[in-house]
Amino acid sequence: MARTAAVAGDRQRTLSALEGLNDATRREQIEAVLLEAKVSPRPTSVERVRQAAALAAPAGLLHTFLREGPEVVRTARKAHLDDPMPQLALILERLTPTRGAVNHAAFAEPLADREFELLQLLPTHLTYGEIAGQMCVSINTVKTYQKALFRKLNAGRRAEAVAAARNAGLLGAST
Repeated sequence: MARTAAVAGDRQRTLSALEGLNDATRREQIEAVLLEAKVSPRPTSVERVRQAAALAAPAGLLHTFLREGPEVVRTARKAHLDDPMPQLALILERLTPTRGAVNHAAFAEPLADREFELLQLLPTHLTYGEIAGQMCVSINTVKTYQKALFRKLNAGRRAEAVAAARNAGLLGAST
């Protein structure tokens, strides 16, 4: 509900939906703080991005920033330029693709964590059965993630998905 309100630009509804997330997982907390950043005016959005960076960097949840879209990444860059922060430096370093700029327009909706995890394994040429073993899920679950991922990347085959992800800056040139 908070994400829908944020996409609609409804700050009040977003903030109301985010209340009561005290027991959320760290990833959910980061997403909630970043959603608040997306609907807040400049000083507050910069502060929320800093707060999310402090939560994300130690947990290695850096891709959450990328998944939330270009405005969050731009705010992170602005926050870091205004007042450098080691966690923001790490996030921005990891989010900088090896070639080209991140093309967020390539995605109709953000990638789920498990879709992003699958995406990182696609260039390895592991079989889907081996990927299922690494992800500790069934092969049918991997195929479900694959179907959603390919739809979001507008890809029909594994090689097309890898190429689209590289073009969007989600994978390095040799990942």
